Amino acid sequence: MKKYAKIIEGKLVFPKKEETFENTTIENPTEVQLLRLGFKEYIETPMPEQKEWFNLQSSYIEIENKIYQKWEYVKQDEPNIKYFIVMKIQEKYDINDESALINKGIQNSNDPDYIEYRNFVNDCKDFAGKKMNEYHNV
Repeated sequence: MKKYAKIIEGKLVFPKKEETFENTTIENPTEVQLLRLGFKEYIETPMPEQKEWFNLQSSYIEIENKIYQKWEYVKQDEPNIKYFIVMKIQEKYDINDESALINKGIQNSNDPDYIEYRNFVNDCKDFAGKKMNEYHNV
């Protein structure tokens, strides 16, 4: 079944169930009536595969009597390195565990659990640095 649409102020608009045509309200307008109202056949295209660091943005191009949907990859805003560090830490420690380990470290910086936690945090910082490099090299 064909779809119809028109672009108004840069936005895709589909026909309503009732359209006004030559001063008459028509319920479920026919293809001919839609074409006379300025609607064109609308061709959807499948969404491409998602890419890391990009959002997909849909836009439209009019060619003759058809409107084609097109997709564009738009690079995401630069992420915050802290986001990656926290995300990685939370894979292993919840906020309560992390607070308890930090308190252990305040009391005794040689505590084995605290040392393990600090080593893991350093690994998380390395991970975050790699993710930031990936972003900048795309």
